Amino acid sequence: MTSEGSSSLEQRSTEEQILRTAAFEEKRALEEVRKMLLEEHSHLFRWLNGSLLAVNGGAAAAVVASEGLDGTTKAVAGSFFLAGILVALLIAVFGQRSTQKTLPKFQNLIGYWIAVSIDGERDEELESELKSDIMEPLWLAHASQACGWISALLFGSGAISLGVGLFRLGT
Repeated sequence: MTSEGSSSLEQRSTEEQILRTAAFEEKRALEEVRKMLLEEHSHLFRWLNGSLLAVNGGAAAAVVASEGLDGTTKAVAGSFFLAGILVALLIAVFGQRSTQKTLPKFQNLIGYWIAVSIDGERDEELESELKSDIMEPLWLAHASQACGWISALLFGSGAISLGVGLFRLGT
């Protein structure tokens, strides 16, 4: 074998080793990101959902228990608060479905990088497809966020209608 051919093989071997190392690091980073996203999502989800359920539920209970409000004010404000509770529950539904659909896709990408770290060969088309697959269920995450804002707006609407009802009582 010529020194030129030997040099080419050594260069290819070095490039494969670099690619394998990079793939292993990419896999490790993806596993860390997956873990961090799950933990952060779980903590934020529980806090946000609990808060929205608590404020809407507490307000609904206060409206129902209030003796000084007229029936219309109770019905309007109570409806807003009840709707806020129901929409807050939708946060859980969309969040759960988003996680269920995203995790297997994340695992596929991690599996791809495991294969690259073993055989040293990249398939850029497959890599791009796997990355775009992860983005597919993103609409569920957006729907969950929208439900959070809608629940908060419903609480605000209930509070305003309650305030209007109390103002009418005072005049």
